[in-house]
Amino acid sequence: MIVRQISRLAIDGGTPIFERQWPKWPQSDAETESEVIKVLRSGRWTISGFSNGKPLQEQIFASAFSSFLGAKYCIPTDHGTSALELAMEACDVKPMDEVIVPGLTWVACPYSVLAQQAIPVLADVDPKTMCLDPKSVKQLITSKTKAILVVHLYSRIANMSALCQIAKEHGLTIIEDCAQSHGARWKGKCVGTLGQVGAFSMQQGKPLTAGEGGCCVTNDDDLAERIYRFRTDGRFLAGEDGRTLGRTELLESGHVLSGRNRCLSDIQLAILTIQLKKLKAQNEQRRSNAAYLAQLLQQLPGISIPSYHEPDDEEVYYHFAFFLNETFLRGKTVAWVGEALSAELGTWVHQPYVPLSRHPLYVPEKKAWVQQSESVKSLVDKKRFHLPSSEEVHEKTLLLHHSVLLSPREDMDMIAAALHKIYSGIN
Repeated sequence: MIVRQISRLAIDGGTPIFERQWPKWPQSDAETESEVIKVLRSGRWTISGFSNGKPLQEQIFASAFSSFLGAKYCIPTDHGTSALELAMEACDVKPMDEVIVPGLTWVACPYSVLAQQAIPVLADVDPKTMCLDPKSVKQLITSKTKAILVVHLYSRIANMSALCQIAKEHGLTIIEDCAQSHGARWKGKCVGTLGQVGAFSMQQGKPLTAGEGGCCVTNDDDLAERIYRFRTDGRFLAGEDGRTLGRTELLESGHVLSGRNRCLSDIQLAILTIQLKKLKAQNEQRRSNAAYLAQLLQQLPGISIPSYHEPDDEEVYYHFAFFLNETFLRGKTVAWVGEALSAELGTWVHQPYVPLSRHPLYVPEKKAWVQQSESVKSLVDKKRFHLPSSEEVHEKTLLLHHSVLLSPREDMDMIAAALHKIYSGIN
């Protein structure tokens, strides 16, 4: 590990440890730009446009991503939030059903439940892994519980063995939020294929991105058709015989579901298809650099790394997370260390999500249908949920975006050196 002579901290006006550029994200190249231009010139920019007689961009990406994951079906969506809502809708989550959601996650998760006029029930997380705690889930199950929304957070996989067993015992549906986990494996199987439906996000910061976008994956024939129709205004895709120039390939039928348009554009799908070709190598580089960085950081006082549920987990990285305790902090806050480290490295280092029980953007009581009933207001009241481990994770954890893990190996030494400098500079 490279350790420079201790000097004034960058946050106090000193010279930063790292003064080069980290890898940019998202990343474009000539191949990506060429595919976008092809779509622009094709005369068809979306699945609902007139056929040009060529294979659909949606089918090209869906086939590639489902093969990558080992799933039977992939249905692209305009956003990750749409993927979550479609999963809820297809799995028949009804008004006043309860869905268990981790208390440490992005607000789209409970809002996808509220979109069905169902009740999000906030469970706590395991403080060692940051993911949903099966013990907390078991305590929250009632006769109204319909599903468990499992989130694989930052770089770790939830305890799917325990959660699937709980779901089986109680007849519950498991929906996996894999927004941050494109290609992660649990006991040899990709996340997203372990429950009934997996929901992915392709928003700009994600390891696979088209700026915005998402998809649902499933191995269930009926769920795949329901998700597809709910996403496409109730329509379905014609077979090969329907590929006629000058006509759309989306058909109506007598078996109508009440859907709306949540389709992804062909331009974004073309970007995803090319980016997917690079994902495996990028995941391997991130994983290798993360393992090396974890070894370096654990040599410093008061730093530890989130645990795995299974020793053979094949993690992927949306963020590299590490824990700080009082041995390192010595009276400083984690937020202050994050600011100091950001100044040393020239990249944003920050804490995890604010727990949903006090997240400023999670305001379920403002939903119009909630305001019509005082009893519903009390059911969705976020303050009724006690989330001590979610609070602990928020207060002890710092995150580095996955793009830093695409930097050369020697730059991981610079991250460790910056933390050593901060530790030494704390009085």
